[in-house]
Amino acid sequence: MSDLWQRLDLESDTPTLRHESLTLVGGAEGLMRQHFGKVIDSFSFEEQQIYAQIFKLLVTPSRSKIAYSLEDLATSVGLSDEEMQSRLNALTGDKRILRVVTEPPKKRKYEIYHDTLADAIYVWRNSFLAKEEEKQRLAEELKEAQRQAEQERREQALRGEQLKREAETRKKQLKFQQQISMVIGALAVLALAFGWMAYQQQRKAVQTNEVLQQTNINLEKTTQDLENALVTAKQNEEIAQENEQRAKEQEAQAQKQKALAVATRLSVQAVQATENPSYLNGYPDLGVLLAIEASRLLRQEGEGEDKDNIIFSNQARSFKATEDLRQYLRDHTGPVWSVSYSPDGKTLASGSYDNTIILWDTTTGQKISTLAGHTASVRSVSYSPDGKTLASGVDNTIILWDTTTAAKKKKKKN
Repeated sequence: MSDLWQRLDLESDTPTLRHESLTLVGGAEGLMRQHFGKVIDSFSFEEQQIYAQIFKLLVTPSRSKIAYSLEDLATSVGLSDEEMQSRLNALTGDKRILRVVTEPPKKRKYEIYHDTLADAIYVWRNSFLAKEEEKQRLAEELKEAQRQAEQERREQALRGEQLKREAETRKKQLKFQQQISMVIGALAVLALAFGWMAYQQQRKAVQTNEVLQQTNINLEKTTQDLENALVTAKQNEEIAQENEQRAKEQEAQAQKQKALAVATRLSVQAVQATENPSYLNGYPDLGVLLAIEASRLLRQEGEGEDKDNIIFSNQARSFKATEDLRQYLRDHTGPVWSVSYSPDGKTLASGSYDNTIILWDTTTGQKISTLAGHTASVRSVSYSPDGKTLASGVDNTIILWDTTTAAKKKKKKN
């Protein structure tokens, strides 16, 4: 609900969430999917692998939630209790993905924070595991192709060495026979017979050399085929990487187009809400909220100032058409996270995403001063009961300001 109030930028004096406002942001299921996606994407790939195993236990295939103790989860996933506790703490508290439940005999167990989270978690886990399995499959295929190519190369090398040894043996045999022929050739009677034998052995040597040459040619061809196979395997891997990158780019473009379409629709509704009294059940101030949300979406998608200026012109038209709005205070360069009135009601303090705090004169609508000192967006501001001190909070830092001099009184970190 906290994220829903921030996205609609509702003012503190109208703490009512209407059905039309909830529908504009995708309903409860849409908010749950967006919230879970934002939290799980903040973790590394290795952490997401662990959470996929944890969610397999906490969410059944029928999208039902089951509570598990810390010890059972640690044993099933293969982590120590301390490591599992660290992972669970990262999803509890303000993350609102898991919560602690107690069952007799008062043994702490963990379950998903709300039933509507089950579908988003189940869909994410299946998608994550499918991508991981595909990567593993491609890696295994590449490894198998390399193994087979290496085995073929070794077999060809062994066959070549064997033929080479056989050729060497035959050469040695031929040399020995030639020596015998030379000794026996001294005998005139047997000269012709041994001469014929030498001739026959020589022919065999020539044939052996031809076989050896053909073997070398075959070995070179096999080596070339192996190199071609390795090149093909590398090309297939590059194609797979390019396809994955192209899919990511197409998904990002689709998300951008969707956000721009929503921004355009909100801008048109903002004008209709302010110019047609019966539109949106007679709440023209809702048109201002629609225009602000459209502007935020455009800046988020990096569309530049041209379209953003069109949205702000619609905001101005919304303010002119809304008689109930007394002032339009605009000097921040980012969204306003928190506002607080001074006890006498004469001053308004606003904390912004631009790391500053502005003090406004509520009578004239003019800026009194800008308080700069934080290094991150100011999430909370609050006056002291006497109105002389203003406290501002950012993460683990609090600054106390003197509202008269606009100077820092004290800065605390925790």
